[in-house]
Amino acid sequence: MLTDEASWLRLSGGRNRRTFGVNSWGKTLTAHVADTPAQITLGGQVLPLRQVCYIEGASAMQNLLMRFSGMGGMTGNELFLDKLLILDARESRYWLLDRSPDRAPS
Repeated sequence: MLTDEASWLRLSGGRNRRTFGVNSWGKTLTAHVADTPAQITLGGQVLPLRQVCYIEGASAMQNLLMRFSGMGGMTGNELFLDKLLILDARESRYWLLDRSPDRAPS
């Protein structure tokens, strides 16, 4: 999960921290990644976050947009690796189903 520094510290507790450079539109930013025991609940299912990250060096505009958008963070696809996420944008609904390796989604 990508979030702000304060949330990163709260969620990670400083566990297994790693820092490295990342390229963003030709500019090098610093990514701070740490393990976390934190979980989120989505569609009644508890999902482990596993890692939390914050980016240092983003522009003032990027920080402003994130702060005033009301987002607490963003996540990528890894959170859903063993799930089937179905989005119904027209009806503003979603389903989150378990997808075990021995069972094909229906």
